[in-house]
Amino acid sequence: MKLSVILVMLFLPGGWIFAQSGFDSLREKGLEEYNQGNTDLALKYYSQLLEACRTAGDAACEANSHRLIGDAYRAGREFEPALVHLREASRLAKPLGDSLLLARILNRFGAVFYEAKEEDSALIYTQKSLELTESLADTDFTANNLNLLGAIARWHSPDQSLLYFFQSLEIQRFRKNQTDVPNVLNNIATTYLQQQNYDEAIRYGLESFELAKKEKVKPYVHWAASVLTKAYLAKGDFEHAFTYQTLVNIYQDSLYNEGRARQMAEMNARYEKERSEREYELLRKDNVLTERQNTILFVTTLLVSLILLGALLGIFQVNRSRKRKMAANEILQAKNGEIEEKNLQIQAQNQRLGELNQIKDRIFSIISHDLRSPLNSLHGILTLIKSGALSESEIRGLTSSLIDRVDHTTMLVDNLLNWSRSQLEGFQVQAGEVNLAELVAGVVQLLKPQAEAKGIVLENRLQGNLPAFADPEMMKLVFRNLISNAIKFTPKGGKIEITGLVDGGEAKVWVRDSGVGMSEQILAKLFGNEHVSSYGTANEQGSGLGLLLVKEFLEKNGGKIQVTSKTGEGSEFVVFLPLVSILQSSD
Repeated sequence: MKLSVILVMLFLPGGWIFAQSGFDSLREKGLEEYNQGNTDLALKYYSQLLEACRTAGDAACEANSHRLIGDAYRAGREFEPALVHLREASRLAKPLGDSLLLARILNRFGAVFYEAKEEDSALIYTQKSLELTESLADTDFTANNLNLLGAIARWHSPDQSLLYFFQSLEIQRFRKNQTDVPNVLNNIATTYLQQQNYDEAIRYGLESFELAKKEKVKPYVHWAASVLTKAYLAKGDFEHAFTYQTLVNIYQDSLYNEGRARQMAEMNARYEKERSEREYELLRKDNVLTERQNTILFVTTLLVSLILLGALLGIFQVNRSRKRKMAANEILQAKNGEIEEKNLQIQAQNQRLGELNQIKDRIFSIISHDLRSPLNSLHGILTLIKSGALSESEIRGLTSSLIDRVDHTTMLVDNLLNWSRSQLEGFQVQAGEVNLAELVAGVVQLLKPQAEAKGIVLENRLQGNLPAFADPEMMKLVFRNLISNAIKFTPKGGKIEITGLVDGGEAKVWVRDSGVGMSEQILAKLFGNEHVSSYGTANEQGSGLGLLLVKEFLEKNGGKIQVTSKTGEGSEFVVFLPLVSILQSSD
């Protein structure tokens, strides 16, 4: 390959174009074997491509060859050599200023770390690649990055992963080359299988199976058949499960037998080569014996041999020195890459530790400031009752106050626990169709005694069916906090009004009160990370956590919240929720 490329480029006018055509041929052959699951043959062609690129002095081609070799090692689950080649690809690509090539290399870094189950590193590299591909409008690798982000998200948030997969699928369906579409379809089917949504798993698994057969990508056919086997088995459809399990075995055997056939062919080729070399050696020795019969030829041959030997030794010394320098440089570059990789991992870990430290400080602040005070107050009242210092009439008079304090403290503890779980990613959204009118009516019924105790008119105008798509338990907490806050900050004789309607593709619910309102300074801090705690019109204790939970839970359900308020004129909170699942609308 080296000699042919040199001759073409030096002596033919169109030599560079011809060489480029040869590069494309090697790349296509490697990709064809890669799609068939033959990573060893793919490595063979990609390695030939790398040598050709080096000979031609094409740094971009050489960097891309390292990327392809790294990806082939990844497909064979050999992660260490994969990272070595990807680091070399990155080193060569950076001085070129080729952002597209660098984005594709970062994407393969993300894939290696994902399969090695190093989540933080996988996420960092994939997000960096996505930022570059989106800025360059590279739809192919934007789709690939979205697919990879979906696979990473599936470890903790299957719903979020499906959002990424459907975005990737939407882009890939319009591509001319459909060979990677079954990959996305298999990811979708696998996620639905994980969620025990077997009908959807079968639907996308069948689509992947047919398309993978059409595109002749055996690994994806094998994957789709495996997902279909598990889904049909879970549904009790043993006939279809057996059919696809048989196909799993067939494709597994096919991949294995092809590998064995290649190994046998390589063994035969090595045997034939060694036999030819032995025959050649015997022939060479016969010729030497014949030549030695002639003294003049022998002396001439000896002198020439000595001269050539000296030249070869000199060349050998120079070549060995050059190789040593190259090896030292490669080791140094690999070490630099490892240091850079470790720095990225430490950066991700430090960021997460900082977030957890902020959560810890916030929890301690609330416990020491907002939870401790009402508990101390309760302890004082109960101590007076226990000591007999209060009469029965005084105790009866304090009963209502005790109940209010316990209710406020209980709600504070609930909000604290829910917020902590939310920050630590402990919540999973269980969304479905919900009637907000019925849900809000239940919350109003629960909080009406508090409003009546303060002489507040609590008017719920929601009637009939106000549909939305959300987690009902999360929505109960949202409206319980909003209405409870309205009661807390509305004085005696005030009014709270709840209304709602369907507007376009959203359900809207208003919670208005005639309370004390809020200044612009408080509004600016309302949904931020700063601790905002205040007392109600009857000295009710608050922690500021309730509205943070409202905002986070609405966002988890695809909704949002808006607030307007003026000091002395009351406040208005507006809740927005989707009418249907975001995933259903994407599909």
